[in-house]
Amino acid sequence: MSSATTTIPTDKMGVTGQPETTLKQEFENKQELIDYLVDCNKVSDISGIGSKTSNRVFDWLKEEHPEENRQRLVNDPAYCTEYHTNGETTEDGELIWSFTCPRCGEENEMIGNPKQFRNRPIRCNECNWVSCFHAIFLNEFIVSIDN
Repeated sequence: MSSATTTIPTDKMGVTGQPETTLKQEFENKQELIDYLVDCNKVSDISGIGSKTSNRVFDWLKEEHPEENRQRLVNDPAYCTEYHTNGETTEDGELIWSFTCPRCGEENEMIGNPKQFRNRPIRCNECNWVSCFHAIFLNEFIVSIDN
């Protein structure tokens, strides 16, 4: 059996019993599970798997496959991952910046310190979609403007 078709490492996930059996029945191999998660699916949507198991699977993905987990976040419209600024400030010296709505692609202007918006929900002014300013991507933006 090749490494691309290895079985699902439920032992590393801390998943046992019926949820383990269900995962192994649903997915032929580890890569199939990873692809399922990267496509913004949750194992808790599968009958017989609850939120505790789902959280363990997501924790495993974050720890063992950080690049795939990052791609999962980029693909998920629940998270805002794109931020921009041209360096302009208000008369009071507050930074003018924007985020790109993950649903409609509209740029939404923001004023103030981006640090105060980590992991906070925000509504798009164009389509009213509410997404979360995921800390990973917002921190990358903050580092890019601090340099």
